[in-house]
Amino acid sequence: MLARAKRGENAKLLADNDRMLTDLWAATVAAFETIANLDFSTAFIGSVNDMVELDAARKASRLAHVPTTVLVVLSIYIVVTVWSVFFGPPLPATVTAATLASGYGVPNGILHPPKLPPPGEQSQKGLTRGTIILVGVFLLAFIAYYFVNWKYLSLVWGLS
Repeated sequence: MLARAKRGENAKLLADNDRMLTDLWAATVAAFETIANLDFSTAFIGSVNDMVELDAARKASRLAHVPTTVLVVLSIYIVVTVWSVFFGPPLPATVTAATLASGYGVPNGILHPPKLPPPGEQSQKGLTRGTIILVGVFLLAFIAYYFVNWKYLSLVWGLS
């Protein structure tokens, strides 16, 4: 019944569902006192708990929806893609040797790499020193974080 309800009609049904779960737990607690010494008592509690977890998962999946912003962005992407494929400027019909020689589709830095500075001008060496230091700091922090996490995890799990 709740699965077929429309979006506005499900508030009362969800309230009824919550009331039934509360009643079920009350009955389970009352029943558990009488069977606490028996072997199947933990299985009984486990099965009721599994049912409550499944109910929560179903409820969450019914209330989940894609945000409007995501749908708008996806729609814009689809419109732009379809427009560019069907109405955009066409690519050259034939790719000739002359077209390839002129560098069609190849980034400019590949065909014409930057020229080296003439002798006597300041060299580019040493300009990445700050970047290398920053990468080293992040690497050391990551290594420390990794080992601290494993040490903490071994204490929490109680491994011997």
